[in-house]
Amino acid sequence: MACRMLLPSVLAMCHCRRLKGNRLVRVAILILLLVLYCEWLHYFAVLLQCTWPRLQKSVAGGWSSNTEDLKVMFLADTHLLGFREGHWFDKVRREWQMQRAFQTSMLLHRPDVVFILGDLLDEGKWCDDDEFQYHVERFNSMFSVPSGTQRHLVVGNHDIGFHYMITSHKSSGLRKRLVRQVWQCYTFKVSSLFLLNSMAMEGDAFFLYTVRQDINCSTQDAAPEEEKIIAFRPRHDTLSKQATRQLFKMLDPRLVIGAHTHHGCYRIHDNGTPEWTVASFSWRNKQSPSFLMARISSETHKVHLCLMPTNSQVIYIYVIGGIVILVTTFLAFPFQ
Repeated sequence: MACRMLLPSVLAMCHCRRLKGNRLVRVAILILLLVLYCEWLHYFAVLLQCTWPRLQKSVAGGWSSNTEDLKVMFLADTHLLGFREGHWFDKVRREWQMQRAFQTSMLLHRPDVVFILGDLLDEGKWCDDDEFQYHVERFNSMFSVPSGTQRHLVVGNHDIGFHYMITSHKSSGLRKRLVRQVWQCYTFKVSSLFLLNSMAMEGDAFFLYTVRQDINCSTQDAAPEEEKIIAFRPRHDTLSKQATRQLFKMLDPRLVIGAHTHHGCYRIHDNGTPEWTVASFSWRNKQSPSFLMARISSETHKVHLCLMPTNSQVIYIYVIGGIVILVTTFLAFPFQ
């Protein structure tokens, strides 16, 4: 009789344990899927929305794409953290985000050329040779490009210091590892591009001269409203007026791409030359990082702004996903 009375209780306990085990397995699997989406697949979902501009050339009887068009990706201000500033988790998180965004872009869009415009490292100006080499190797691993894609770099003030901090040791050391000189000229297909480090002109910025603020910038990656009213400082936030005139006279550019303040902008100069400013590629500097995708031919060009996943998007997905996991799990396996 005692055994018969205990049997239902034993069966009930086994059933409850099985339910708890199933619930834990379900939660673990769903959490892994949520993390997989947020930290991997979400980058594909967002960056698939970015497309290369289309340049078409008029031909008899219709339109035809030019095979000589150059697909160029511009990004800037990656600011890889060193050992001095920032929390270790912030460092790991931001570098993972940048690596996933960059490598996903390489896989999806396959540019002909990638230009990274300055401030590759955050603490390069303070590093000795060994530490600098370590960070350079990390940078090269994170921002490696596939075969068929070229990568070219411009140093920034965080890489070798402001113009008054530059020494021959710093500039030559970085040049050996990452770049060749403070200005370079490249010819790709039928297009020529000049890379210029403005510190070679004794300034620190990458904008051409303007006394105005960013108040007229309306791109999606523009500066916050409270920062737009801050006027630019010549020779610090922008090149000097004289240097800008000299560049326009010597190069007569069709398009100018620059970076420095971590915010994006688009402006047209008095001589009609358009200038795009690239926002920071790092979530540490900007909540909505971005980069530019340009198609350039011998006759014309077109630029698209590509927005990357935002911190708020990922946080919302985690929160909503977590709530859905909990609700569906307990509905499927209610408490007994």
